[in-house]
Amino acid sequence: MKINNTNFINDIHHEELDDIIERQPQWIIQRGIILLTLFVLFLFVGSWIIKYPQMISGKIVLTSQTPPTLLKTNFNGRLSELYVKDGQHVKANQRLALMYDAASIQDMDELSQFLKELKQATSLGVVCNLPVSTLKLGIIQDNFSALTVQVEEYNRFIKYNYISARIKAKEKLLNTNKIQEIIGAKQLSIAKEQYLLQKKSHARNATLYQRGLISSEEYEKTKIELFQQQSHLESMHTNITDITYSKEQLLSEILELQQDYSEKLNTLTMNIQANIERLLSLIRTWEIEHLLISPIDGVVTFTNYWAANQNVEAGKTVFSIIPLNKVAILGKVNLPVQGVGKVKIGQKVHVYLDNYPKNEFGQIDGKVKRISLIPDATNEYVAEIQFPHGLKTTYGKTLPRSQNMTGNADVIVEDTRLIEQLFLPIKELIYKQTSDY
Repeated sequence: MKINNTNFINDIHHEELDDIIERQPQWIIQRGIILLTLFVLFLFVGSWIIKYPQMISGKIVLTSQTPPTLLKTNFNGRLSELYVKDGQHVKANQRLALMYDAASIQDMDELSQFLKELKQATSLGVVCNLPVSTLKLGIIQDNFSALTVQVEEYNRFIKYNYISARIKAKEKLLNTNKIQEIIGAKQLSIAKEQYLLQKKSHARNATLYQRGLISSEEYEKTKIELFQQQSHLESMHTNITDITYSKEQLLSEILELQQDYSEKLNTLTMNIQANIERLLSLIRTWEIEHLLISPIDGVVTFTNYWAANQNVEAGKTVFSIIPLNKVAILGKVNLPVQGVGKVKIGQKVHVYLDNYPKNEFGQIDGKVKRISLIPDATNEYVAEIQFPHGLKTTYGKTLPRSQNMTGNADVIVEDTRLIEQLFLPIKELIYKQTSDY
């Protein structure tokens, strides 16, 4: 009986407890709903406020607006001489190294100087002496030998020019003729006066003879004297004509000789000048092939070779010339085709250099300056990045300038709200269903 009472009491307690549990207070339910609503609202507001940056990443190389100049050789060979040291400042057109060849660089320089002097000498029409020593000129030796023959012929023509001697001799004759012409003109003038006087005298005698005042012998004598004077005058005219003709003939011969001289000299000069230009061109070609010359002012950096007598591979960089002028640093980033249409000029870029870990140095901020219109051979687009604040990182550190630094770049194409990113799959699904219909 006692046991039954105990069970009865327990059943009553369970019923009361179940009743309490089932009948929760109204304020708890209301607060729970409010908290849940606030949480959901907080999520929506947060997803609207918070923006998720979309990025396109690629490899980047930093260089200056005037990139370093790479000097290479076009053939396999051996470094014969080095004229500079690593890190040395060099000027434009300064020689850096010489590749081995049978030709001597000193003889090439001597030939180049001789050609300049010869060019000037032939333009002035004077003798030019050939180099005394035997020059070692390698593959252009035959061309120089041909020039030597031409120069010797030219020098002989200038030194022992028979045409000039003939011209001088005829010029002396011409001067003599001119003197004779002057003297003859004076004599002719005197002869004319004598003839006129004799003519007047003969006319008077003729009048006197007609009047019978003089004898026929005296009359005939004056007539003979008149004829003699007339003959002398005509002889003087003939002499003057001969002198003039001789003068004109000498002038013609002198002009012909001068023309012959000019043609011969021009032929010799033109042949020499043509050979000079050919040799200068061959020297320039030889220098391009065998001399490594700095095209700009800068600092030379030894890349793969450090000493003379090293073997050099064709197409491999021997020296790099870093420009001295401090110009703006630019970045060249390779971007994949996918998504590159979102890249716009002026968008932010985060750059992380391989040489400077981002955990220690931070990132460099830049902007997109230019985008290539077509992809390159690797099917990638190239974007040019500028750095308004230079190489100053987000940690406040300014990195030293160095050519061809590599790293990774993230282009921030747009800031998408988190809620848009969450609903993007739903939007895509709706678009697909709509397009199917």
